[in-house]
Amino acid sequence: MSKTRRFITPLPQGRGRRHRRGFATIAAMMLVVLVGLAITALMTRLKNEADATRDAIAETELRQMLIAGALASPRLAIDPRPNAIVPADAPKRRDRLWLDLPPAFAERNAAIVLTVHRDRRNLEKHIVVEARLDGRVAYQTLRYVRGETGWGLAEGTLGDRDEDNPLNPDVAK
Repeated sequence: MSKTRRFITPLPQGRGRRHRRGFATIAAMMLVVLVGLAITALMTRLKNEADATRDAIAETELRQMLIAGALASPRLAIDPRPNAIVPADAPKRRDRLWLDLPPAFAERNAAIVLTVHRDRRNLEKHIVVEARLDGRVAYQTLRYVRGETGWGLAEGTLGDRDEDNPLNPDVAK
């Protein structure tokens, strides 16, 4: 039997071995960063969805408050002195009505305010319904006209405060 020598190359002792350990560490750190980014993106999306849900609920409540104001507006169009539904702490003005709200809404800084703007001949009235809740505000303008049978609702618009209303004395033309 002949003896053949086999030369076995030894594993790198210094630089190469450390390099392999460094690669594994960097790969593990990259995976941790990737997982962190995925969790951050997921949490951001969940927060955005929660905010959108909260906004939708607030908008719905404001719309319901505008409906309540619209239902009370004929009383203000017919009789401008509806003292029975004015809260005690509301400012007293002949052309403005503050609707009384349940205590749960009072805790949330809620208010429904109806403001009347009349023309000089008293043939047309614009009632601006303002709903406030949790720092949000929504407006609705209702136009009443006097007909043969009394006051009737002619038009209703949602949107910003009634800046373009020619009957609004607060608008400087």
